[in-house]
Amino acid sequence: MNSRNKQIVLIALSVLLVVLFLFMPEQPLETTKNIKAKATSQEITEDSQTSPASMKDRVEKAIQAVQSENPMSGIQDLLAIVKQDSTQLDAQYYLGLFSIKTGQFEKAVNRFEKVITFVGSKKYPDARYQLSVCLEELGKTEASLEQLELYLTEIDPSETDKKEAVKKEIIRLRN
Repeated sequence: MNSRNKQIVLIALSVLLVVLFLFMPEQPLETTKNIKAKATSQEITEDSQTSPASMKDRVEKAIQAVQSENPMSGIQDLLAIVKQDSTQLDAQYYLGLFSIKTGQFEKAVNRFEKVITFVGSKKYPDARYQLSVCLEELGKTEASLEQLELYLTEIDPSETDKKEAVKKEIIRLRN
């Protein structure tokens, strides 16, 4: 397959991704209280149909599918996972990233807020940064600045380059 054909295939896949994201339903927002209650009850009683290990496997397979030649299948799997369990934060995080790629910043904001609320910066240290990017794209500069300032406090002190880059972003947004 020559490079021109590869480009055409990549463009077609990109268009297909955009179309899928445009037509997928947005889940109604759940209250933090409801999500925490669900997460707590899930920790206490393991669902007989989907154990945490099998759910993790489903998420990993869906992510691999998105990164392969069949991205739509993977995205549909991730959407099915969060429809079944909105507290599945790995799926929420990756759907947030895929939402950014297709310009669906409001959906990404909802997903990253869930991840930050329940996982914080431990598992996905850049979730707050991604949230800041989305807020800026939506014209919410103050909220974006707030997230960047919080992100700056969460960065490991040894990562001086990252800290400096975030400081520059903050200065850029303030001007």
